[in-house]
Formats: sequence, C-alpha cells, structure tokens
Amino acid sequence: MEVRVLRFKHDQATGVFTLMFIPRQSRTAEKVLSKIMKCEGKDIDLDFKQEKRTNRANAYMWELLGKLATVLGKSTEELYIQFVKEYGVGYVAHYDSEEDAELAARGHSALGKGWTAELMDTYPDGSVDMIMHCGSSIYNRAQMARLIDGVVTECRELGIETRNEQELASLLETVPERQDAGKETRVNAF
Repeated sequence: MEVRVLRFKHDQATGVFTLMFIPRQSRTAEKVLSKIMKCEGKDIDLDFKQEKRTNRANAYMWELLGKLATVLGKSTEELYIQFVKEYGVGYVAHYDSEEDAELAARGHSALGKGWTAELMDTYPDGSVDMIMHCGSSIYNRAQMARLIDGVVTECRELGIETRNEQELASLLETVPERQDAGKETRVNAF
C-alpha cells in the first residue's frame, strides 16, 4: 500500500511524530484506516522507498546557482539556502522552550549547507515551533526536480541560459550513480 506524505511534525519534548498522509489510490483509504486502527499501541515497521536524486542533477543545480550568483552579486551558498527554503524539503518541530529550539537548530544546521531552522510560532507557555529545512543531499528525484525547477525558473527570468525541458527531464531520470540509491530502507518505529 502506497501513501503520499503531506506533512510531518516532531514534538521534541514528547518524542511523538505526527504524520499526515493520503493514500495513492482513493479506493484504498478504508483499507489504510482499517490497518492503522489495528496498530494503535503496537510496534510497527515502516518501509521507505524513494529514488535518490542523482549527482548529475545536483551538479547542474550548483552550476546554475553559480551563474545566478554572478548575475545577482550573491554567494552560491546564500542562493542555495534561499532556494531550499522556498522549494525544498522541511518539517515543523515543536520544542518546550526557545533554549531547546536553539540547541536543536544548532545541531540541525551542523548537518550541512541548506540545513537551516527558523522560528515559526511562539506560544504563551514558552514553547515554540520551528521550521527545519533540509539540504538537498537527502532529496529524492521528485524533491530535487522541484528545487531545480525553481532555480531554472529564476535563471530564465534573468536571461540565463538553461538546458531545455527534454535535457532537464533526462538529467533527473538518469539512473543513480550510487548502487544503494533508490534502495528500500526499513525503519523500525517505536
């Protein structure tokens, strides 16, 4: 049974993960609900399948960011972070205090370029929600395609030459360079 994840939230204080998803096929909704209801209070295994982004797609994104940086007078890293925030992958995390959130943000940011954290909401009890942006090193092909599409759009608006649609599609659909890319990963939940 396949589902599409719409939103993910992690409450750092309680360790609770909230996952919002929809079934790929509407006729399976009742089947999904039935299976989930049977899981309450039980340990389950989650299988994650994704086709990893290719190194070629990543290299092309950085090539375009370099061209944009020259035209805009900004650093490639600054532009990368801007595009990751606008088109990339992230999640919302809840923390009991601003101090906890700052500590988590420092650890998250240490994961690499594009891994940033921003304050989203503060609450009367002192707790906060943070938006945690993830760098493209973990993106699958669809997520990388969205990021590259944002970069390509910006380039075209500024008159920077990019590959045509067919070349872009080919770049994103190329067989991954790593042998383990696209491989199923099993994660034990709970």
